[in-house]
Amino acid sequence: MKPLNNPNFNFYPNILILGFGFVLLIWLFSTNVSKAFFTITPIKGWNTIDPDVTTNGNTLRALTLLQTKKGYLTPTTPLPSLVFNKPSNYYGKYLQFSGNIKSVQPFSPTSKLESITIGSSSEIIVLANDGRTIIDFFLIGRNQNFSLGAPITFYGYSPGIRYVQTAQGLVTPGLVLIGSLQR
Repeated sequence: MKPLNNPNFNFYPNILILGFGFVLLIWLFSTNVSKAFFTITPIKGWNTIDPDVTTNGNTLRALTLLQTKKGYLTPTTPLPSLVFNKPSNYYGKYLQFSGNIKSVQPFSPTSKLESITIGSSSEIIVLANDGRTIIDFFLIGRNQNFSLGAPITFYGYSPGIRYVQTAQGLVTPGLVLIGSLQR
């Protein structure tokens, strides 16, 4: 068999491209760049950079703490506005808040949070006792009858903030708390 002679084929640039590709592959597999580039690793611990619960991944962490830390826990009672302004300072801390109920609705069966909780659950919008902080409280594991304007004390973990629609139709940021009505 006779080798093909193509006068238009320049072998030198092709060797350079293959050599460069080979060196690049060796470098990628010998460093951690390949792991970071080709895989998405989950965040360990709380995401303290992004306060938005719809994107930060902290909701599952708060639910896990709520489910695993059973029994009597001593809650921290900070000012709601402090937690709202810097929620990452309170991640993983069992919190207690009080306020007045502004809105109550059961979780939708198609809600992401409903799909990972056990039992029936409710979303309660509360105006905290400081008179200015909105708390979006996710009551896990029970559905009760609540009266609008009634006082409420609740406990749980905050995964951050999210935007809440008020009864007047305004969208405002609210502190999220996932928890229960008892210690």
